[in-house]
Amino acid sequence: MAKKQAPAPRPQPPTTHTKPPKTDTASAHHSYWKALLLCVAWTLVLYLPALNNGFVNWDDPGYVTNNFMIRSLGVDNIRRMFSEVVLANYHPLTMLSYAFNYAFGGENAWGYHALNVLLHAANTGLVFVLVYRLSQGRLLAALLVALLFGVHPMHVESVAWVSERKDVLYVLFYVGAMLTYWQYGVSGSKRYLGFTALLFVAALLSKPSAVTLPIALLLLDFWSGRSWRNRGVWLEKLPFFALSLLFGIVTVMAQSPKAIAELDNYSLFQKIMFGGYGFAYYIAQLLLPNNLAALHPYPTFVKNASLPPIYLVATIAALAFLTATYWAYRKGDKIVPFGMAFYGLQIILVLQFVTVGKAVVAERYSYLSYIGLFFIIGMWLAQYIAKNPQRQTLVWAGVLLWTAVLSALSWQQIGVWKNPETLWTKTLSAHPNCDVAYDNRGIYYRQQKQNDKAFSDFNNVLKINPSYALTYNNRGNIYFEQQKDELALADYNKALNLDSTLTEALVNRAVIKVRNQQIADGMRDFALAQQHNREFPNLYLNRGIAYTMQNQHQAAYDDFTAYLALKPDNDGIYNSRAISLQNLNRHTEAIADFNQAIRLAPKQGLYYLNRSYSYNAIGDRAMAKQDALKAQSLGAKVPANYLQ
Repeated sequence: MAKKQAPAPRPQPPTTHTKPPKTDTASAHHSYWKALLLCVAWTLVLYLPALNNGFVNWDDPGYVTNNFMIRSLGVDNIRRMFSEVVLANYHPLTMLSYAFNYAFGGENAWGYHALNVLLHAANTGLVFVLVYRLSQGRLLAALLVALLFGVHPMHVESVAWVSERKDVLYVLFYVGAMLTYWQYGVSGSKRYLGFTALLFVAALLSKPSAVTLPIALLLLDFWSGRSWRNRGVWLEKLPFFALSLLFGIVTVMAQSPKAIAELDNYSLFQKIMFGGYGFAYYIAQLLLPNNLAALHPYPTFVKNASLPPIYLVATIAALAFLTATYWAYRKGDKIVPFGMAFYGLQIILVLQFVTVGKAVVAERYSYLSYIGLFFIIGMWLAQYIAKNPQRQTLVWAGVLLWTAVLSALSWQQIGVWKNPETLWTKTLSAHPNCDVAYDNRGIYYRQQKQNDKAFSDFNNVLKINPSYALTYNNRGNIYFEQQKDELALADYNKALNLDSTLTEALVNRAVIKVRNQQIADGMRDFALAQQHNREFPNLYLNRGIAYTMQNQHQAAYDDFTAYLALKPDNDGIYNSRAISLQNLNRHTEAIADFNQAIRLAPKQGLYYLNRSYSYNAIGDRAMAKQDALKAQSLGAKVPANYLQ
């Protein structure tokens, strides 16, 4: 009879390090909860200023303020969230979270920031629990790692920027999955492996960066002493790797051609140095965070030219860190290899070996990866105290001082995200030649009717980067408002020469042409804009007005209807659509639209007067007179003969 094989050994807590001293169980339990609550409470209090911040004009419009997908939780919108990409990313759970925010608070930025802060505080608590379990109950290690995670200035971008909801959301599920996997190793119960799989799917649906989880689980096996030579270690993770492959393919397909820079822009050597610079940069910023900014652009240089010396120095430093990690592994240490491997695993996807976007490094990329580096620091200090208990007070004092300094820096950085002006002014103080910062600040100034400042910023952009298509469009808008149609048209043409798909410029050029009686050319531009972007509200607004000018009232009605499907809270367009209905002799429908306009703007006398005309047209003289008098009381000019 064949012998029954023993089951594969399960992960166990590591035994290669100094064990924490024995303590009274009740006292330890009490200390555990006090430390956990301290981390979470400190984080929440630190981020209270974020609740006073507004939206910024960097991705927030695409994700929230101009994202019509989140305007309702209807079946069609939810289907779109799970079947479409937004800003070249597939993260339906993140979009669903925005939809819940919108359902409860509309476009009030407070609710979006509040949820980001709550998610970050929850992540801080989960990090505490994870490190406490991995370290066999070393309270100092758990407390330090969680506090650093909660208060570090490099994490402000992920929390205070509404568009980085995907960071705080996916990490919630990611760290949760690591906890359930660790519990699976301790208990051997397959249900915890099932929980891990569910949390992994949720993390992937929140941000594709979660594809690294299967390797993170292998790192947990390494930490626990479970051999990678065991086939079961790999077989149980096959579904996880399959999911990572699937979502990796989806992510590559979702990336727009504009998001990935041309491969010929940089040489292979330059890309290697970008990677080395990023690897060392995040480590340096952990210890001494400085020069924080929303955008850290690539250095200005040409292919095969020499990079600034810091890139070579940083690459050498990165190689030194990797060599030290290997040396520690060969010496039998687990702390450094585990922490550095976790850091490297999370950061390798964003080290710009393939150049993506406009930033060589970004602070948000440290959000999950820093856990590995914090873990090394926490475990080292915990071991130091275990060997030198008489210096415990000194270590705790140092920890609190460092945490206080980091908190002060974070408090200051949270205020930077208050509005676009504060954000981009700070970015320009760090990177004076950042074209994106000038352009976005100029857009904000124009919205604030500070056209002189906006014009100056747009001109600065074009001095730095004469090929910045969007800036020509933005400067053209100022010329348009100043009735300088020739200058506006020249800027719109330049923008479209650089980017023929730029919807804003097509619509704006169409308006100029229609205003100058070049109707056919203007309508062609409107049609091209619609081909490139069917969800651009201003297209339908401006074309609807153009149709009205041509007495094409049905076409105008259709465009105003399309606009209201995207932006249902515009009282002026309800009024305009109602006027189209009046011209189509559909007065009952017009009255319904005037009702909506008045509901949204009850102090607008013109809407009452226009509704009065429709009441009069259907023979309801009493309501017509009542509305006319109301319009007059609100300052609208009512013809005297009409009242008679």
